[in-house]
Amino acid sequence: MCTNPYNEDRNLSQEKYPVNRIIRLLGYLGSLNKRLSKSLYTERWEQLLGILKRIRKEQGLTQMELAKILQRPQSLIAKIESGERKLDVCQFLDYVEAIGGNPTAIIQELIGSTAAQ
Repeated sequence: MCTNPYNEDRNLSQEKYPVNRIIRLLGYLGSLNKRLSKSLYTERWEQLLGILKRIRKEQGLTQMELAKILQRPQSLIAKIESGERKLDVCQFLDYVEAIGGNPTAIIQELIGSTAAQ
């Protein structure tokens, strides 16, 4: 179970998110890249940010509205979307939940776009 760093009283339910499957998918993404990149600006990271931003906009959420949902400043959302700030796995799950997305579908889309290149 992941602890939400944005709101200490909420926990993500393993029933709602198949955590083991997400971890396996993340492991697969890591294995695609034989070495870990230290750069915030990898092509895969840029693709993930594009997916997250697209979903936020499809849901009709502004950065300010998303920030209110996550109880964080709008500047954090801007930094995440610009690639200046990374998300850990738990933060990723919270972010995706807040924008109304499906974390497994997002990772599968990312794998598909990475494999197509």
